[in-house]
Amino acid sequence: MVREILTAMRNNQDFDNLLWTYGIICKPKALPGYIYGFTYKSSADIYHIFINEALNDGKKNQTVLHELEHIELGHFEAGFIGIIDIYYEQEADAEAQKIAEEAAAYNWKSKNSKGALINENFKTYTRF
Repeated sequence: MVREILTAMRNNQDFDNLLWTYGIICKPKALPGYIYGFTYKSSADIYHIFINEALNDGKKNQTVLHELEHIELGHFEAGFIGIIDIYYEQEADAEAQKIAEEAAAYNWKSKNSKGALINENFKTYTRF
């Protein structure tokens, strides 16, 4: 799913609409500084990703990829209910990093000095 979203974004498709095709909504949210983002699955089977609006663009991108990986890796179906599970966090981080590196390798968009994937489409969250 994540690779398909990035491929479509390389073709300038709308980020929010792409997510919606997978039943995902991504929103900025005022969160405590120690929380970069989180996802929950509603009773209607919609995934809601919330990203800390105070993060810089690179960290927002990393957090979106990380949260998408929780969904793609099936963590919600495997009993992941928002309680921090270090294995799930490490797995999502590792997969998000692979995706970021692949995207950079395809010249989708270069990474910044901290290794964060940069893409203008990740800066616009229109589903409030």
